[in-house]
Amino acid sequence: APGLAYTSVGGELLFVEATAMQGKNQLTLTGHLGNVMKESAQAAMSFIRSNARALAIPANAFEGHDVHIHVPSGAIPKDGPSAGITMAVALSSMYSSRAVKPRLAMTGEITLRGELLPIGGLREKLHPGHLRHALVGHKERHTFAAHLQLLCGRERGRARIGLDDAVV
Repeated sequence: APGLAYTSVGGELLFVEATAMQGKNQLTLTGHLGNVMKESAQAAMSFIRSNARALAIPANAFEGHDVHIHVPSGAIPKDGPSAGITMAVALSSMYSSRAVKPRLAMTGEITLRGELLPIGGLREKLHPGHLRHALVGHKERHTFAAHLQLLCGRERGRARIGLDDAVV
């Protein structure tokens, strides 16, 4: 799942991968993640597990499986809460076998109830072009279209709210 990141050189796409395998219900996190990002992964997993039915995830999907979340480019340190929604979407996609919609990127800290909290740097995060849609929190929704048109010259982009909007 592609996430939006704000770096010292501007906006970048940050990819989050998730896979499950036979195991003992352990969560592995790799990709040079800081403590806040690790906590975001745990919150995303808790949200997905507690809302499995609503997300069309089979009841037995979590039993006897380890999950590995990886954020490529491991040599680059990554931290911050804004990858929470991206991790939740990657997990939801993996468990439900539904692909993430193309040309969609996302940013936002996710709570255990699935709310997206306000984020900073939206304008900078939207800069890595080729985006048609972004999954952002409710408070950022009104600024999304203006930022997207200004930065990318696109008028038809729209903010999406909710995990169902992120997967096919």
